[in-house]
Amino acid sequence: MSDTETNEHMFQVYLNDGSILYIRRGLCMDFDYDVNGGSTFTEGVDFYAFTLCFGNSSVNAISQGFRTYLYNNITSRQNALERCKTQPAYCSNLLRYDNWEFKDDYPYKL
Repeated sequence: MSDTETNEHMFQVYLNDGSILYIRRGLCMDFDYDVNGGSTFTEGVDFYAFTLCFGNSSVNAISQGFRTYLYNNITSRQNALERCKTQPAYCSNLLRYDNWEFKDDYPYKL
């Protein structure tokens, strides 16, 4: 990420395998997992979004806890697949439905 995309509320955790976990604080905590350590930032391909909302946040109670990005808007695997194709930020939901595996119909390849 460039300097313009970071701020005082973002932390970067560099993992031994070369990947990076970006953590941002707001109403909830956003976690972005970058598989290849900043070489590229393509959601659904090498960049996946997660969120953690706490019980004392103003966010709806159903959204509390650690979740894939926009978890509550995805109601089936087929829905997750279609959302992943059109809005890659939803791809972490598809991976959740597929038990964190890349199935043959996963729409993007690294």
